[in-house]
Amino acid sequence: MTGLPTDHIDGRRHPEGYLRRLQERLAGDPAAGGTNGNSKATPFYVVVEKILAENEPLPDDWPVAGTTGYDFLNRVNGLFVNGKNMRQLDRIYHHFSDLKTPFKDLVYEKKKQVMSNLLAVEMYSLGRDLSLLAEQDRYARELPRSFLAKALIETVACLPIYRTYIRGSQIGDFERECITGAIAEAEKRNPRLDRECFEFLRQALLLQSGPVVLTEQREARLNFIMRWQQVTGPIMAKGFEDSLLYVFNRLVSLNEVGGAPNIPGVSPAELHKYGVQRQKRWPNALNATTTHDTKRSEDVRARISVLSEMPSEWEARLARWHSLNQAHRTSIMGRPVPTPNEEILLYQTLLGAWPLENSEVEGFRQRLQDYMIKAIREAMVHTKWNVPNVPHEEAMARFISSILQPSDQNDFLRDFLEFVPRIAFYGALNGLSQALIKITFPGIPDFYQGSELWDLRLVDPDNRGPVDFARRITLLEDLKKHVPGAGNDVSGLLNHWQDGKVKLHVIARALCFRRSRSDLFTHGEYVPVSVAGKWKDHVFAFARRLQDRWAVIVAPRLISALTQPGQFPIGDIWENTSILLPKGAPGKWRSLFEPGIEYSRSQISRALNLSELLRNFPLGLLESATEGRSQG
Repeated sequence: MTGLPTDHIDGRRHPEGYLRRLQERLAGDPAAGGTNGNSKATPFYVVVEKILAENEPLPDDWPVAGTTGYDFLNRVNGLFVNGKNMRQLDRIYHHFSDLKTPFKDLVYEKKKQVMSNLLAVEMYSLGRDLSLLAEQDRYARELPRSFLAKALIETVACLPIYRTYIRGSQIGDFERECITGAIAEAEKRNPRLDRECFEFLRQALLLQSGPVVLTEQREARLNFIMRWQQVTGPIMAKGFEDSLLYVFNRLVSLNEVGGAPNIPGVSPAELHKYGVQRQKRWPNALNATTTHDTKRSEDVRARISVLSEMPSEWEARLARWHSLNQAHRTSIMGRPVPTPNEEILLYQTLLGAWPLENSEVEGFRQRLQDYMIKAIREAMVHTKWNVPNVPHEEAMARFISSILQPSDQNDFLRDFLEFVPRIAFYGALNGLSQALIKITFPGIPDFYQGSELWDLRLVDPDNRGPVDFARRITLLEDLKKHVPGAGNDVSGLLNHWQDGKVKLHVIARALCFRRSRSDLFTHGEYVPVSVAGKWKDHVFAFARRLQDRWAVIVAPRLISALTQPGQFPIGDIWENTSILLPKGAPGKWRSLFEPGIEYSRSQISRALNLSELLRNFPLGLLESATEGRSQG
């Protein structure tokens, strides 16, 4: 073994202790490269599946290289969302879906729903234990058990993170802030509940010593906290991750594990800040864009995000499709199926996952039906896994079958098929930039099987199917034989972008370069690169530097404003837009995507014009030309 990812780390009673025991065991295992108990050995490469909330740090004392990559995934994913249009998307969504509940309240309600049914036994047990702690406290023994249990449930519903990691009397500032904030929010939502219940809960969770707290009482409280911490994670996972992400459907490309569907995207400046911090603290964490648990694959998200660039047209299409499909709806108990909120999820999923090959369309209908049944069960609004609403689910399946039935009378399908190629094209450009950033950003690039070409799969089990590796091998061998740029025009890759070969080209060239310059990408500094000119907001650029070795990465974003569908953002389209090389950067560069092509900046300016830099190919990966040529 060369590395080990650990799943569900938050389910451990003592995650840090588990990870230390794991490292000790691996250190003595020759099969894992261990050294038979040598305590000074370099820690084995371990990454943890830890979902981090906004501004939540990964514990510094864990003996790991970082996370499995959901924090990276969501930040890079947000780069391709136009935050300037989110208010308009808010208005469109709430008007169409008739969903009035604010996002924060939805999270609160979903977590309470999970505690009242799926994890009711666990919460009952914790409530009983809390009341036993109160009975041992002379100032809290009169508090009603039901009130204490209510305070506990309300506090968990307001906790903004998956769990805390308290294991002794020392409590970190971040954990203290999360607990006190959750209790304050719970008190605010429940003004009629006895404040003394919340006060006792605060003392118990923060191990605060009251007027008279004996040693055995403190130990009992710590034991309660250790159990409580193991339960808050599953509540967040089931309530937020597995339910709310199928309920709040404003722009579902943001509805991802570890994500925040209510954010307005991620700006280049925010991603630069994250890159600098990541290189300093967790340079060997995984960079993931698709995993076995993502709600949709990387290129599905990349497509759906394009809707944030054209909200007015999205609104018009929504209204038209809703009207055209009126006849296909079924009324179940006085409620239309699909409901508007389910319908907007369905249309976004159609746009995101519609196959590029006509031969795959027939099988896609069944995949979509299976996906939507899973989605509405997870939402737990009109049907559930444990109590399926069969009439509602059957009506959903019929609706999908009807609207995708080819016929001269199907005006919806005709209109949809006119619109989806535009979304697919701009989404593909997003996907190329996303792949390049993943490989060159601080961290270790991670590829889920099948994502080497366009990956248009949905949540499991849709993403667990067989992968045509033979086709991928054939395409890769062809790329090696006919290297674009080495006497071969890259236009062939662009003209046939639908086959995914252009994505494989980006991945192969970037990975070969990374392998030949491993020190640069493992230890090199992350340097933000400024962009100037008319289209400066449509480019994300950065450099990696290690002594005199340099690489510069240029990744376009939000491209629908620059080009017509099918027109790649290359050449004069960029007009006067340029990247401004950092101080100390060399003057001569060579392209990795077009071997044999070199660029030079002027003697009096540090600028490289994108009209020249992206003359033939829509992405830029440059190495300083003073070095020897990279291999691969």
